[in-house]
Amino acid sequence: MKPVRQSIAQTTCLSLIREIGAGRWEGSLPSIRTLSDLMQVSRQTIINALLLLEEAGYVKAAKQNKPREINQRKINSLSKSKSNSKTETKLTSYKVCIVSWRPLNGLTLSDTDLCNRMQKAIIARGYDYEHLVYSDLTSSKGAKALRSFIIQNPANVHVVMGAHPACSKVLKEMGVPVVFLGGEEAPNCYPRVSFSLKHSCTSLLEHLISVGHQRISVMLPEVLNRNNQASTRTENYIREIFEQHGLSFSNFNCPRWGKTREDYQDSIEKLFAVTPPTAIIMGDCSHVPRVVSYLMRNGLRYPDDVSLAVMDYSSDLFDYMPAISHIRHSLPSLASLAMSQVKQLLTSQKPVKQELTVAKSELVITGSIEHRA
Repeated sequence: MKPVRQSIAQTTCLSLIREIGAGRWEGSLPSIRTLSDLMQVSRQTIINALLLLEEAGYVKAAKQNKPREINQRKINSLSKSKSNSKTETKLTSYKVCIVSWRPLNGLTLSDTDLCNRMQKAIIARGYDYEHLVYSDLTSSKGAKALRSFIIQNPANVHVVMGAHPACSKVLKEMGVPVVFLGGEEAPNCYPRVSFSLKHSCTSLLEHLISVGHQRISVMLPEVLNRNNQASTRTENYIREIFEQHGLSFSNFNCPRWGKTREDYQDSIEKLFAVTPPTAIIMGDCSHVPRVVSYLMRNGLRYPDDVSLAVMDYSSDLFDYMPAISHIRHSLPSLASLAMSQVKQLLTSQKPVKQELTVAKSELVITGSIEHRA
């Protein structure tokens, strides 16, 4: 599978960072037209590249009819950190590869946002990067493609989205530096950065129980559903919370299904066939349209008939009426922690600690949850 290359704007942004770091311009950047001629790209590409530079902090936002000022403090601090290292390196000599896994139904919105956030964090630190998306890392074909890509596109560090056995095996065989991102299930022999799945389960379940819900079903993501170890750990979290509140736990509370949309649909129908749940927690945002659509087709309303919540986050959740309650993950926080691990791998002369670093998340309650008597 072909890798997803960085855009022209991102490439132009990196070129501008190199020019600024080399001292080509003092005080401010030339006009958009001048930069367009110098870089041999369109004016729109320059505009997009300048927006990336602004977000990374290398230039200040443009004022009306005035050139963009260069943030010299940012440039000096970056140059100083580079000059203090024991080995001299160029501003963009490091390359970081993002390896992300795309489920059969496509990346969830939060995964896509996180990939974009990681790309911006890498550019902001003056590193180059490569982004590779696979359709199936669990197959021998996907593992072979990953091995081939690593050989053909060497990088200093690989940031891997999620934990997948076939992917982990290849990375271990190749002996490349790795930071796992967003995967509590990643092998313990690598640095890992993730949100706490236990915290997400606890926050939502305890809130629902506190407002009177007892028939709660948690629809786990398909990835967890097919990974026995991850599913077992998540189910144990849910079982523990139920037992703490004196509630019984069964397959009703944590139903299983296959890997197709029809399997998921069948699972929802079975939930409502006998004793309907009063609350449903969805594992990720891709499940929300399916559940809401099922309720509408069957004349059910939320939160009147069933309360809804999700352990994922997307701005689209606020488009529903009422908005869907959810766990909000701080993507900037996660990206920052991941880049701290990347920096240690790039610059540390000592072995990097191989441990799980947990980022914070918060519970956002909206009108999709109603009290139950």
